[in-house]
Amino acid sequence: MNSYLKFLTNNKIIKKIFFVIVAILVYAINLKTLVYSANLIGSGIMGLSIFVQRILLDFYKIDLPLTLISIAFNIIPALIAWIYVGKKFTIISFIILFSLTFVADFIPTTKVTGDFIVSAVFAGVLNGFSLGIILKMGLGSGGTDFISVAVAKKYHKPIFNYILVFNIALITVQARLYGFNQAFYSIIFQFVTTQMINYLYRHFEKRTLVIITENPDEISRAVIENSEHTVTKFKGIGCYSHREKYLLYLIVTEPELKFILHLIRSVDKDAFINVMKSTEVSGNFNYLPVV
Repeated sequence: MNSYLKFLTNNKIIKKIFFVIVAILVYAINLKTLVYSANLIGSGIMGLSIFVQRILLDFYKIDLPLTLISIAFNIIPALIAWIYVGKKFTIISFIILFSLTFVADFIPTTKVTGDFIVSAVFAGVLNGFSLGIILKMGLGSGGTDFISVAVAKKYHKPIFNYILVFNIALITVQARLYGFNQAFYSIIFQFVTTQMINYLYRHFEKRTLVIITENPDEISRAVIENSEHTVTKFKGIGCYSHREKYLLYLIVTEPELKFILHLIRSVDKDAFINVMKSTEVSGNFNYLPVV
């Protein structure tokens, strides 16, 4: 686990625990009300687990707990994360995954509304809220989180295109078994979920930092050693003090900003920092893994 993830994990533990518990409760209640009553399918391995549970019940009259199915599907991704990401991240994410499904298994399925579009929209909002909160805390909820973090850690590449293909395959099978209308509602559900997560967890937004300091090497070393980013250094003269100073230029993702600022201040509390929004970046830039 890199230093940014360690920073998130160790920062404000009580606050993180509280928000994760809230997210788990919201997720579980939403799952057993709006999602189940409207027969919606989410994305990723959790979506697959819910879909398999429904198929077993509808076609084979086998009622298996969601916890059992989701753990079975997550064993291999968890092993991948254990090897390539680390034990701590894997264990915490698996605990969250187990909690999400375990709590849901104890909540009775309740139909809230007969309007499937209303169910899809509001289920997406609540689903995205709960998952977005977990991601914002620097944690994962298992499933594709395990794989995406492992791939990003080893190859520095996102796997969103593969996840999209996987989700399309799920929706296609649902359309074949339950009809296009049902698949259409699941598409709405997944879309709203994604938009809500993007609103809460601005993973791909980038920030440009321009830093004026007299300690360029120390700051550069701290950034390079504790993140996936590097720094460009320029030499200059302060027009007021006439002292030799250095300008450091780097780009980070928005979620990392607080951590990088904390890192810079720990090295040079007098550094002048200007943070700007970057609308487009081309070239070799390492994105954070989706955790």
